[in-house]
Amino acid sequence: MNDGSVQLTTFTGGNFAGDQFLLWWGDDTQGGAVEGLTFFLDPAYRKPAGRVKTVRSYTDLTGDLSRYEALDFEGKVVLGTTETSLLRYRKISRTFFLGPGAWVQGKLRFAQTGAGKERHIYGPGVLDGSQFRYDLRGCSDDTNGFAAQGYHALSWEDLPHPNKQPPDRFIIDGPVISDHNHATADLLVGGSVNNVKSIGWNGLNGGWRLGDNTNVSNVFLRSGDDSLMMWGKSITVTNATVWQTYNGAVVNLGWGDNSPGDDGLIDGLYVVRTDWNPPNNPPNWDTDKLNGQNNAVIASLMVPGTMFGTAKTSVYRNIFVDESPLTLLSLKIVAPECNDPTHREPENAPRQTCRHQAHSTSQSKTS
Repeated sequence: MNDGSVQLTTFTGGNFAGDQFLLWWGDDTQGGAVEGLTFFLDPAYRKPAGRVKTVRSYTDLTGDLSRYEALDFEGKVVLGTTETSLLRYRKISRTFFLGPGAWVQGKLRFAQTGAGKERHIYGPGVLDGSQFRYDLRGCSDDTNGFAAQGYHALSWEDLPHPNKQPPDRFIIDGPVISDHNHATADLLVGGSVNNVKSIGWNGLNGGWRLGDNTNVSNVFLRSGDDSLMMWGKSITVTNATVWQTYNGAVVNLGWGDNSPGDDGLIDGLYVVRTDWNPPNNPPNWDTDKLNGQNNAVIASLMVPGTMFGTAKTSVYRNIFVDESPLTLLSLKIVAPECNDPTHREPENAPRQTCRHQAHSTSQSKTS
């Protein structure tokens, strides 16, 4: 405009399901090399109907909630005391609504039904995990007293018989999920993520763990670890915007040998920035540490026994990178540690027999 302001106008159709865009500029006068604004555009989210419990404080969650079909979080709600703000859902509603302006401080943990039920978490509000201690993010063992510190922002308790009982399907649509300790959520199987903004400020704050038959659309991620973990089959990702910080891959194809890589689709991935420090040196065949090998736009650290994409080839297309990344592809089969030429076993350690597999890295200075 003539006065230096900027006017932005967009039109959305009846099928609009959320979008995001960024404005970047440089050479500012406040010492920042690059600054930017991120805009999140939400569709209209209707409140749940039926037997709904409105939650405005932690006390609203006491007593028997099993008769309610949905919980409607409004305003600022702190789930418990500092550093233990964990809300466990058991025999209550399958619908959870975060209303406009909702600021829920804590994490949500769900007991699985064992019947493959659909659980719905939606609305434009915020789930904020900043109450938890980042330095205790590795404490996920229930026996040490700090288990809640290591849970993801959304987590589910293990099924008693996971091979016999289908996992619940989580449908997540709309919220901002911020300051999670590890990943945004536990492994999603048969679920969907739409218009969710996952924003991690610390290193090792990862994104979405994607299992079989999961769909992801219209999402924004600012992650200090792997952002889109394609760890199952028949996973679809469309219109994802990623700002990768500190560590990890924008797209991680797998660790170990249990990522099938069949029938996956990425169509519309926008990598707006990568802030890794390593790798600073050319790739080499021998390494005794990670050394930034997992830092790439597309990466894997799989091991011998991997059978990736043998049933139906996955397709990754329309991937746009706004800057020249240190590493574009880092795809490898990693030798087991006991066969690493730089690894030294302690004396009297039991001898192991391992197969040897080479690994390699492809680096790119262009996008």
